[in-house]
Amino acid sequence: MSYLLCWPEDEVWSLSQGTIPVIAIQLRPYKSPKEHKGLLFPPDLHLHRLLVVAPPGTGKTTLIRRLGGWVEEGCVNLANNRWWQDRSLAFRPRELHLLLPFVGLSEACSVYDPLWLHNPTPLDFRRIHVPPPKNHLLAPDWRVKLVLEFLLPPPEQVFARRQDRVKQGTHPLDLGVTLEDVTKQLLVYWNTAKHLHRCGLDVYIRKDVSAPPLEIIDTMDQQQQGGQMIL
Repeated sequence: MSYLLCWPEDEVWSLSQGTIPVIAIQLRPYKSPKEHKGLLFPPDLHLHRLLVVAPPGTGKTTLIRRLGGWVEEGCVNLANNRWWQDRSLAFRPRELHLLLPFVGLSEACSVYDPLWLHNPTPLDFRRIHVPPPKNHLLAPDWRVKLVLEFLLPPPEQVFARRQDRVKQGTHPLDLGVTLEDVTKQLLVYWNTAKHLHRCGLDVYIRKDVSAPPLEIIDTMDQQQQGGQMIL
């Protein structure tokens, strides 16, 4: 069975195997983005709230290094209650890998875990925890404290970078990786970005380190603006 993912610019990604569902996300550039160290960001972003999340080989370290942030990779399990209070998130901006819950797997895992990668199943969204809305005056508003940038270049670009790293011998994780593996991993992160956006978290997309930030337009946004409905 084939799974297709279509973007606003008519890109199509095809998978020959796997069980990752089709998603549709429409994006638009931010109005009046602000610049910091040669990079553009959403106009209201405070960099000390920024978490850059993405699968391997997308450029997280490069981006965080340019910002002068915390370049050591962290890892957060979105299936854990109150993951947003994890000590590793105190250092921002920083880069993160995500542990995610998948259908049929009792424990959350990364998209490069062979247990999932060799037998991919869809995300189990019911097991993903999100910060609750601020419910009283003295409570911290975690939906404001954290901003998630999903750095998601096209799969061919990520695959080429990971092949280069194999030649350099710097990342053993890239050995044996295929273009289809990379595509599966990116699909999961696109799905996660849309889900967290719909849950009320502050989420945006960047398609390359030097590319501008892109705002997610959801169904409700488009209804309010008279735009086209999306899935």
